[in-house]
Amino acid sequence: IGTLNVYVKTATTNKVVWTQAGNKGSAWLSARIPLATAAAVGNFQIAFEGIRGTSFTGDIAIDDMGFYGDCCAGSTTTNVCTAPSYKASFTSSTDSFYNAKSDSADWVRPTSALSGAAPKSDGTGSPGTQYLVSYLSSTLANGKKSVLFSPLFANPQIPAACSIQFYYWKYYSSTISTSTLELLVNGKSSTIWTAPATSSTTWRTAKVSLTKAQLTGTNYQLVFNAIRGSASTSSYLAIDEVSYSAGCCAGGTATCAATAVGFETGLGGYTQDQTDTFEWTRRTGSTTSGSTGPTTGQGGKGYYMYIETSSPRRAGDTARLFSPYYSPPVATCDFSFWSNMYGATIGSLTVSALTSNGTVTLWKASGSQGTGWKSATVSLTKVTTAFRLQFEAIAGSSFTGDIAIDTITFGSSCCAVKSTSCYVETATFDIGLSLYTQVKTDNTDWTRRTGATTSTATGPSQDVTPNSPFGNGYYMYLETSSGGTGNNARLLSPVFNKPTTPKSCHVNFFYHMYGSTIGTLNVYVVVASTPTKVFTKTGAVGNYWTWKDFYVGRSTPFQLMFEAIRGTSFTGDIALDQISVRHCCSESPCVLPPTDFETGGMQGWYKGTQSGGAGWNLDSGGTVSVGTGPSADATYGNITGHYMYLETSPGSTGDTAQLLSPMYLPPRVSGGKMTFSYHMLGSTIGTLKLFMMVGTTKTMLWSKSGNQGSLWLKASVVITATTDYQLMFEATKGTSFTGDIAIDDIKVDPSYCIDWSTVASQIPKFFPLGTRVVRGKDWSWGNQDGGPGAFGNITGILSATTTGWVRVRWTNNHQNSYRMGASSKYDLYRVDEYKIVAPPTTQTPGTSVCKLGKTDFEASGLNSWTQSKTDKFDWTIDTSGTPSTATGPSVDHTLGTAAGHYLYIETSSTGTGDNAVISSPLFAQVYASCSMTFWYHMYGSAIGTLNVKIFSYSNSITTTPWTKTGNQGNQWSLATVPLTKSLGNFMVMFEGIDGTSFTGDIAIDDISFSSACCQNCHPAVNFGSTTAADYMGFWEEGFDKTNWDLKRGSTSSSATGPSADHTTGTGFYAYLETSSPSRAGDNAVLVSPAYLAPTTAGCTMTFWYHMYGT
Repeated sequence: IGTLNVYVKTATTNKVVWTQAGNKGSAWLSARIPLATAAAVGNFQIAFEGIRGTSFTGDIAIDDMGFYGDCCAGSTTTNVCTAPSYKASFTSSTDSFYNAKSDSADWVRPTSALSGAAPKSDGTGSPGTQYLVSYLSSTLANGKKSVLFSPLFANPQIPAACSIQFYYWKYYSSTISTSTLELLVNGKSSTIWTAPATSSTTWRTAKVSLTKAQLTGTNYQLVFNAIRGSASTSSYLAIDEVSYSAGCCAGGTATCAATAVGFETGLGGYTQDQTDTFEWTRRTGSTTSGSTGPTTGQGGKGYYMYIETSSPRRAGDTARLFSPYYSPPVATCDFSFWSNMYGATIGSLTVSALTSNGTVTLWKASGSQGTGWKSATVSLTKVTTAFRLQFEAIAGSSFTGDIAIDTITFGSSCCAVKSTSCYVETATFDIGLSLYTQVKTDNTDWTRRTGATTSTATGPSQDVTPNSPFGNGYYMYLETSSGGTGNNARLLSPVFNKPTTPKSCHVNFFYHMYGSTIGTLNVYVVVASTPTKVFTKTGAVGNYWTWKDFYVGRSTPFQLMFEAIRGTSFTGDIALDQISVRHCCSESPCVLPPTDFETGGMQGWYKGTQSGGAGWNLDSGGTVSVGTGPSADATYGNITGHYMYLETSPGSTGDTAQLLSPMYLPPRVSGGKMTFSYHMLGSTIGTLKLFMMVGTTKTMLWSKSGNQGSLWLKASVVITATTDYQLMFEATKGTSFTGDIAIDDIKVDPSYCIDWSTVASQIPKFFPLGTRVVRGKDWSWGNQDGGPGAFGNITGILSATTTGWVRVRWTNNHQNSYRMGASSKYDLYRVDEYKIVAPPTTQTPGTSVCKLGKTDFEASGLNSWTQSKTDKFDWTIDTSGTPSTATGPSVDHTLGTAAGHYLYIETSSTGTGDNAVISSPLFAQVYASCSMTFWYHMYGSAIGTLNVKIFSYSNSITTTPWTKTGNQGNQWSLATVPLTKSLGNFMVMFEGIDGTSFTGDIAIDDISFSSACCQNCHPAVNFGSTTAADYMGFWEEGFDKTNWDLKRGSTSSSATGPSADHTTGTGFYAYLETSSPSRAGDNAVLVSPAYLAPTTAGCTMTFWYHMYGT
């Protein structure tokens, strides 16, 4: 026997992560390899290298490769390490705990009381089934088990010694079943608790201590095992109230401790401890008890946090409040806060810092401190690491023990400037404040909002991205219904690093100033706390969003500050959205992502000058005029997709409208190519022109006039700019309303951004593993096993550090090696229509169908499905039967009762042919052929049609793989829709079409996806079933000396190799045949497909190996 090596291959490394040599006996052995290294660098491949020993009795075999842990986007693990404490009570769900896929039984949360010796209440004594239980049937073999994973707890930022607590129930008759708890750290597991051997029909408690060393710098999960014993009876094992104490996890991102917290709009980033006795309460005015607590917030107004000590509180009860996670302070840092400890039976208030070195007590007071708010200033000189503040209040002996805190403020020197990347994603405010913060020295705050503002005749009706298929977004605005003239609100960005390309560094944003009493919007660039005004606008602009772009022109770290100043009345709302910092770094791409006008709306493009009434509009589903304009977009090819078009109903002949791009950097290779789709249908079509703008100089690149038919057409132009430039579409109206002109899918080929003098670093950046490519100029290529096909994918980067060779697997299953780059030439073009790479990209990552789970319309409602905005009416969630007789279901499918919910179309007041459409989220590509199933109910004399439509990102078309029309009887029926990998990212749409009368109600329920869909990035590999061998995407290296073969049964030589595979005993395995003509030292390398990078370092690869021979 020779040697078996396992490599992890990435774009820049090829590292041995596991090796074994010599005879290991005639048995299959298991191996586990944590993939922390792959998680750190990106997409990866696995390579098995077998090296022949000295003779023919050296056969080496492998089988059953798989992955577990938090391995990929869409994994069922969930990072919940966002607070210093945690509790899973299972009151309404599994709290993100999930079952292993390869065990023998499942842990479940019962929906009704169980019989026999199962628990009749949860761990706290409350009646019901709010717990998780594993039932080990008497039919299971000895040693079989059910395995339950907790969510993933992310790398604790402030690890400390802590404890994990839970209730457990263990009952058995004569069988000795066992239960264990493992700590899974970066793929390595260790048993930290074993249940006592005794059986009981009561809940018991367990507490497991963890050391700081076990948690430092790691991600971890809890793994509960229920293991079947040896006797013939069944057993129950249950858990409840799983919690960890402060210190086990203090997640989140460190922020500079500089923002005051006054609890005016919420907890200000503070969180409640989940393992104390009771919680702090946010309140304004007096507390509920007399002779204790404050009568108002500090300063005579506003909110504060306090502990209410009336019944049922008892002496010694504890409430803890945690601050956000803060960066290490500088030596002179201190903070102040206000406290109110008034009452005859006040307990104590302690302020501490939780750090990786333990808990540091900073301040403490006990007993009544008198009426009124008291200020305290606390030094943080004892704190030298990242930290959280902990406010711990302990109740006294009676109700007159209320303790309150307010206005927590840090000194100006508490932290050094913490810079962000000089290139950040656009601040859309769709999720929080997008790293921006409210300035506390102004008069009021900006407000985050979706939809219209609260006042009429002022403010926007929606954000910058209306009609998005993913729903309307948010914006920030100044609400002027209250406050005085001249009141101001300031919004401050994070700190941006020193621009490495200051001449091209610029900022753009959208603003909305509509109303009769609009005040002023100012924008400042802040350097070293000194603001410089770079933009100002006073008075109404109009009821639309306006785009503004300006150059930063500085080579120092900077911040942006947006100031809105109130006018004279309530009709002065000022709004802000889509703030972008662009081209400030040398590593910035020379082009922006493709523009399809979907997520993000106009995606940085903005309206320029327009004359007359014609103008550009974002639209979907057809323009308002007949005989002109597209009926679908070019990206999706359906009515839900978006495009930009010139509406020619208003205005006069010759009116023009301009649409401008964001700023682009020049291509690094002369002759950069730009493509777009255009649609010019109508009898009075005018002209569409495309210009390149460098400064004030316009160069026309393309022009088209007149009717071009009813199809989307493609155009291609060459970009010749050598400095920063913009693109501008200018549309001119024809003689009448039948002149609508549309554009979509604007792309600049990023291959032209590559500086081929640094080919080693450019290949991994622009052609990473998995990139879809087509052949361009064949500079140099090696034919390994046949000619190239139409399309291919990058499957390997062979030696980019020297010669720039990559490997491509083509659609005809041939593979070639290509040498990239010489004399400014290259031979592969990326196919960005497949939306696989495009660095950086605004393409929304697909959601795994297994992350969505089953949609049953119960507690989760629509479960991320959304109503279309371009159909005629909406689907409705219903229960207990539809309102019309002789149509629709009387019970749901999930529960089979009148209490259950389903989704249906109500046809009493709709018209014949009217449709209702509901769309799924954007799903990630399925790993292999699989299926979606759902239940439908189509009962009534006037039933119309139910369609299932699927939009595919790979070919930009919509198909209807399933349809049903007419009365199908008064029962629920099952439907199955096939899904294939070739769809790429995809969306599913259910379309219900009304029949001729009210007896046409159509219902759906229980939408789910088969398990094969969910293996979307790291599939199990067993090299084939009992009837067919399958390399399952693995391929031979090509530069090795011999081969891996697939085999069933024994190998051809005696006294070596396995006699059967590991999977079933009758299937296939991969092995290295060491008989002649192979020689000692010959190697064979078997390489996996390209896998997505693990989402954390908590991913482990497993496989079985066989190394037997003398």
